[in-house]
Amino acid sequence: DELLDILADMQTVHIRRRRMLRKGEAPLQEDYDQRARGVTSFRNFEVAFIPGLLQTSAYARSLITQVAAVFGITDVDEAVQARMHRQDILYDSSKTFEFVFTEAALRILSCPRQVMLGQLDRLLSLSADNVKIGIIPFGSELTITPVNGFLLLDDHLIVETYCWEDQEHGDESATHSRIFDMLMADALKEDESRRLIARAAEDLRERKLRTR
Repeated sequence: DELLDILADMQTVHIRRRRMLRKGEAPLQEDYDQRARGVTSFRNFEVAFIPGLLQTSAYARSLITQVAAVFGITDVDEAVQARMHRQDILYDSSKTFEFVFTEAALRILSCPRQVMLGQLDRLLSLSADNVKIGIIPFGSELTITPVNGFLLLDDHLIVETYCWEDQEHGDESATHSRIFDMLMADALKEDESRRLIARAAEDLRERKLRTR
């Protein structure tokens, strides 16, 4: 058993983010695009921001610009374009997409207010039979506490932080699959999630009026 654990550790791919960004953010986005197009099941959990496949171009630009400020990349326009191009796969009915994020992603302003309002409108207008969205509201009693975001491409696990990315299959992927199911079970879906999004948008509009 110990030798199997060591083998599993060796099969984990650990990549420093600075090395991944040596050629810029756009090639990294294109690599994600190729990996996403080759799978049938796409599951994504995020704590504090809207998942990439659901982002508007303005919202994506705000997040990528933040990465650029940290790592000094200059291809923001190309990276935004690549991320938007990847969203074409949402219309591939042979694939299933599941997204879970917390209400914090609806409330934290990682972008200007008007951009966030556009992002919330995008979530409200999204409608596809192969896309499922769950939102974990503030104040709900949880089966499992969210710790970090992660992405499951079939049985391939990707965990990303500010400075590195881990990629692996096997036990860790299976564990995160169970965690994703628990998070989705805790989340509001369909009409309930839409009401949560609409309320966040209404609160943001009211805040904007009060600051004028």
